[in-house]
Amino acid sequence: MEIKNLNQYIYRINRLSIKNFSKQKFLVFDLEATGFDVKREYITQIGCAPIINGKIKIKDKFSSFIYSPKNIPAKISRLTGITNQQVKTAPNLGVILQKLWSLYYDFIWTAQCGFEFDFPIMQNNVKRLGITYFNPKTIDTKVIFAYLHPEIDAIFSTDFLKKYYNVKFSDLKRHDALSDSILIGRVLQKMLNDFIRVKGNDLIIKRPIIIKKFVPKPLKYSTTNS
Repeated sequence: MEIKNLNQYIYRINRLSIKNFSKQKFLVFDLEATGFDVKREYITQIGCAPIINGKIKIKDKFSSFIYSPKNIPAKISRLTGITNQQVKTAPNLGVILQKLWSLYYDFIWTAQCGFEFDFPIMQNNVKRLGITYFNPKTIDTKVIFAYLHPEIDAIFSTDFLKKYYNVKFSDLKRHDALSDSILIGRVLQKMLNDFIRVKGNDLIIKRPIIIKKFVPKPLKYSTTNS
């Protein structure tokens, strides 16, 4: 797989091949962090839900706050509801990741905006800890949708995808890692049905696909940490 950031608004993906894609096992996950800079910020929460045979295994869902040596800015705390007190006493990322990897090492780790945020910030946090075993197969729901629907020119945000697939989410809290992973899991379920209808079995990208990035709006400034 080749991923190249072209600028702050788009990236290019090419040479991706996953056989029997619709029948794979997926670990849909979402991360919250101290900020949006994947090179400088720290993960504060992870939520995940496995999908096997196209079904979300709700009984196996998982969520945990994660220790951060960096304070969470007040504007981020207001967005996520996560406080500094919660992360200061939380487990280290290495402890959480070791548990998840033992269970889901052979799953495709799946995230929304994953190639823009979740995967690079995870890899940078993993590198800081000196973890060498973490090397999952990965996919981004935005890339799947772009592969399925090259005729649609849009930013494939979470809001766009849940509206496109008419996914119910009133029982979920946005910007909570577990709730967002379940929401994306529901999107992926419908996307897999779409995939079978449009493409059949295999996901094979032989020509570059341009993906529009989701650029978050600046949050309101505050000098007070939570």
